[in-house]
Formats: sequence, C-alpha cells, structure tokens
Amino acid sequence: MKIRFAFAAALLSIAVAGAPVSAYAAQATKSVDGKWTMDVQTDQGSMVVGVDFKSDGKKITGTISSPQGDAPLVGEFEDGKIAFGISIDSPEGAMAIGFAGAMNDDGTLAGTLTGPFGDAPWTAARVK
Repeated sequence: MKIRFAFAAALLSIAVAGAPVSAYAAQATKSVDGKWTMDVQTDQGSMVVGVDFKSDGKKITGTISSPQGDAPLVGEFEDGKIAFGISIDSPEGAMAIGFAGAMNDDGTLAGTLTGPFGDAPWTAARVK
C-alpha cells in the first residue's frame, strides 16, 4: 500500500510540476526578434511585406520592407501583445500607420493595421 501511494504521489508531483514549467518555458520563448513575412489584406488585395523586429525589453524597433521602400518601426511587445507604428512619406505629407495584434499559440502574429485609408487585417509568420 505504501509503495502504491508513493508511486501515485511521484506521478502526481511530476504532472503538477511539469505543467507550470512547460507553460513558463512556452511563455519565455515568445519573442518577435527576427525576420517575418507579413500579409496585409487591403481592398486592392493582398500586400506582402518583410518585417525585421529587434527587442530591448518590451520595446521593439525594426524595419518594414516593401516594394515602395523601407520604413523604420517602433513599438512594444509584451505578454504576447504587439503594437507598433511606422511613418511613411507621401505626396500629401507623412502618413502614420499603426499595427496592433497578438502572437498566436502557433507562434504567428495577427492583428489590424490602422491608417489613413481605414483598417486592414494582417498576419505574419517567421521567415524560415
């Protein structure tokens, strides 16, 4: 009887101890650092751009690269939530574009772009 109880207690402690460690490990590995491919769904169709994120604590910086050129970005990534913005020059002057979203369980990002022409959904995946 004591052996069964000790064995059951050992299994239970492994299961209970394993859950927080694995959950913590998954949370700790969440990072946006690196190169991503972003797909923005506009009224004119899909627009694919490259994004390179660098983090320093919760602050993120980087670059969005498109056929129209590169734009520096600045924002924050914390607790799986991301928000950043860019400013691009246009014939009408500087245009501010904001991006807000979150990291999905599969490590991809998804959110909404907000700019002078309205809102558009976007998704992003790491470049492999």
